[in-house]
Amino acid sequence: MERVLTVIRRILNLRTASTKFMRKSLARIKLRRRGSFAGCTTISLVMRPYLEKDRFKALLGAPIMVAVIAGALPLAESLPTVTAWEVGEPLPEVLTVDLVLPSEANQTTSLVPASQLIGLSQGFHSGHPGLDLRAPLGSPIVAMRAGKVVAVESSPFGYGQHLYLEHSAYLTTMYAHVDRIKVRPGDLVAAGDPIAVTGLTGWSTGPHLHFEVYQEDQAVNPLIYLQPELKRLAINSDSKLDR
Repeated sequence: MERVLTVIRRILNLRTASTKFMRKSLARIKLRRRGSFAGCTTISLVMRPYLEKDRFKALLGAPIMVAVIAGALPLAESLPTVTAWEVGEPLPEVLTVDLVLPSEANQTTSLVPASQLIGLSQGFHSGHPGLDLRAPLGSPIVAMRAGKVVAVESSPFGYGQHLYLEHSAYLTTMYAHVDRIKVRPGDLVAAGDPIAVTGLTGWSTGPHLHFEVYQEDQAVNPLIYLQPELKRLAINSDSKLDR
């Protein structure tokens, strides 16, 4: 019996010694890792230095990236397909619009704001409230109609450098991803006046103008206004715009 009690005492002594050793070790670690580690829990205190090693980050990052890509694949399949349309090909029916506009809209010519248009890279649809007009980098961007510059904005993200023109009480246009803006808020411009140049500012994968039209503060398909002029340009080149 005494032998059993002796063994139990030794086990308890070892456990006590082990606990004291761990406490002293953690105290030394805390002493060495003051500052940003001072408020950490014990697990964070021990593991954080290892988790912050570049090699561990690389090993951990690979499976996370695979999981993100795998999760995005079903979403990508559900997104609408984006097709480019070149100048000199017939205009697809999906881009043809036939909406009733205020009388002023029907009586006033709207110019294509990309003066050196190459083609249309993306149309108006849910999630893309505008029309992408492809044009050479640095080519002039002009006002669709006469109006007043109401805002000039710049961001390293999103629309990049962009501006708004107010043409009437119900009609406003926005020109995005441009560069070298030539106007300021309050300026009055005539239809066809240069207001900027085609750029790559903001989130843009290639030189183009992202063009939006707002009718009574609601985004509408810019082709409502541009379609006649696009067709006229196609006729001048003995062809039409298409897919």
